Amino acid sequence: MTSRNHREGRASYDRSAAMSTMSGSRHTAPTMPDRPVPDPIETVRSFAAYATNLDEMFGYFARDAVWEGVPLGITFRGIAEIRGFLTDWVSSYDEYVIEAQEVLDFGGGVVLALVHQLVRPAGGAIDARVREDWAFVFVWADGQVVRVEAHQDLDQARAAAERLAEERA
Repeated sequence: MTSRNHREGRASYDRSAAMSTMSGSRHTAPTMPDRPVPDPIETVRSFAAYATNLDEMFGYFARDAVWEGVPLGITFRGIAEIRGFLTDWVSSYDEYVIEAQEVLDFGGGVVLALVHQLVRPAGGAIDARVREDWAFVFVWADGQVVRVEAHQDLDQARAAAERLAEERA
């Protein structure tokens, strides 16, 4: 079962409950809902809660958004590719929890989110939980996310956020 708490920026994932909803819309690009331009800080903070509700999260993404997994050396272009990657990533775990620790505004539409990923790999022992720290650099333009860089090196992520903010100033 998926539970969401926007104030705490926490989402949890139960693989058996989520597989049917995630796989059914894997390659469907959502439409941008009619809503005011979002506050990037609060929206990024809420993305932790959307970790298992990709339709909600992608409502804030530009159709041609780019997702770069820096430590993995991979790049995905467009919502369909990003959705495919994230669906595969999350579904490889029996338990998946994202906790937003800190969300920082660097200006110029650049937001850095520092998160804990708490997971139990699919098919693993019940007590085999893993915690990883990740940092996500979100770049916003015209009220939509146009780029995300995922980093495991928090200093590298902070440097990337500073560089992108300077470029966009």
